[in-house]
Amino acid sequence: MAGRLIEQLCGWLAGHQRAVTQLVLLLEHERGRHAREPSRVELATAAPTRDPAHLMRLLQEHLHHLKPAALLLP
Repeated sequence: MAGRLIEQLCGWLAGHQRAVTQLVLLLEHERGRHAREPSRVELATAAPTRDPAHLMRLLQEHLHHLKPAALLLP
């Protein structure tokens, strides 16, 4: 799902001759008995980019180290 969103974002950026240096993703958690706030993932690049492969590598690295709020017990 995130890959498709990043691809679409990068397509839009290319179409408008734009790029990003920061990107914030909010990961919604399943609603249930222990509702949690979304997990925030902030990506930052050294130079402006609209390269989906670069943004996906950054996202994968952040997700690898993320401790989602849904996994933390109340």
